[in-house]
Amino acid sequence: DSTTLRKHPMILQVQAKEAKITAQKPDEGYFPYLQVTYGDQQRATSSVQRLTATPSWNENFVFKVSDLSQDVLVQCYHWNGKNEGPSLLLGMARIKVANLLADFDESEGSSALGSNTESGSGSGAIGRSR
Repeated sequence: DSTTLRKHPMILQVQAKEAKITAQKPDEGYFPYLQVTYGDQQRATSSVQRLTATPSWNENFVFKVSDLSQDVLVQCYHWNGKNEGPSLLLGMARIKVANLLADFDESEGSSALGSNTESGSGSGAIGRSR
């Protein structure tokens, strides 16, 4: 229940592994990075990968889960080499935290996303529909 979670939050580890970017390539090439957000308050940003359409981050992000109705949003952006103005959104994925917990409970101690209870893994294609 949400009162229990507020007093004793669960920990969610998001492991950013790799992606395949299919969006139209910018003139200068891809410089992808990830922004991972849980709810409205918790946000983490990955490192920028240089000149690649198949970035590999292997980075972990940890969030305190106090509300199962909040989602994790993973957005992949192209960094334009400047720290001004918005970056180009290449793609995104939304992860329902409540569904992760349901999948975990059903598998009796084995995460539906991976082979152990500490982390899940996966990869995906990132692109924009036209």
